[in-house]
Amino acid sequence: MQASEFIQQAKNAIDEHQQPTTIFDMEKLYPSHKEDKEFLLKYLLRLTRLRMNTTNLLDDYINMLDNTERSSPVTIQILIDNGTWLNQKLQLGIAMTTLENNPAVFNDLKAKNLVHGETLASIKNNATAVSLEKAIAQKDEVSLGKVIALKDDFSKNTFDNKQTVALRFRYDIHDYEMFKKMNRDFINNYLLSIPLDTFLKRDQVFYQEIKRKIETGNDQKNNTQEYINSYKHTQSIQLCNFLARTAENLLKIPLNKADCKDVMIWAAMATQIASTDTEFYKNVTPYYKIVYAKTLYRNGKRAKALAMIGKLLDANSDNQQAKKTLNELITKMKSDQEI
Repeated sequence: MQASEFIQQAKNAIDEHQQPTTIFDMEKLYPSHKEDKEFLLKYLLRLTRLRMNTTNLLDDYINMLDNTERSSPVTIQILIDNGTWLNQKLQLGIAMTTLENNPAVFNDLKAKNLVHGETLASIKNNATAVSLEKAIAQKDEVSLGKVIALKDDFSKNTFDNKQTVALRFRYDIHDYEMFKKMNRDFINNYLLSIPLDTFLKRDQVFYQEIKRKIETGNDQKNNTQEYINSYKHTQSIQLCNFLARTAENLLKIPLNKADCKDVMIWAAMATQIASTDTEFYKNVTPYYKIVYAKTLYRNGKRAKALAMIGKLLDANSDNQQAKKTLNELITKMKSDQEI
């Protein structure tokens, strides 16, 4: 966090220590005071300042207010403070809707420097993330539906869309059979339906746009060729990362022969794309190769997997942590253990 934010948190801690009623006292009082708006506001303000959980309480509180109370600066401020990136307690629901319905109050607080760099859109993104985590934790299909409804279609956003959210949900709630089915459909029929040349063209479009912004801007710190080159393959690397991460996740769950073949193909593709620009992909190529080697091993191609890990070991002989990880992997492969 910024120094000013850190100092404020320290002040909050000191102030909390000096309160005659502790936050734990208020927690005990809550069951008998949950219909008391004044108590709830005080409780929410204390919880918010300490960044404790207010997610459901916020919706309960807003439901008790009339329209005038919902539009007050105090109410909107507490919603903003819970929706920030550093706090992230606001979820999709009546509290988030109340915030969206009061842009004038939001902008007035922003003009007074009480919003700290957030926008209504960024707060809603944070609330969406909170709702997804809650949906996963509770295996709640209804909450998942609210999140999916706000996501773009694949045609508008290739890597953060309705399907990728559904895939994460299925994997995290351990609905592995559905995950495998949905994942195979998404990768083979959607993601890989886009020719690699199209990703390369998208790379160039985005690269030129970023290059123009950096070279014509005032950011002298980042106005270097090395920094600009870090944007050369922004779309392709997302494809590679998605394929490699998916393969790695699938290797952690039961797979049949067809599943094993799929993950090997996807990991190989990530490795192959990375080989077209070794300088750009140098930091992620070892990860892709490790995942690919694991898929080879799962497909019975033990010698090829060992050879690939051996080359990585030679290339990283000066990196003690890498050597340790790779040697452990080789030992498991040589002794036919699960990896």
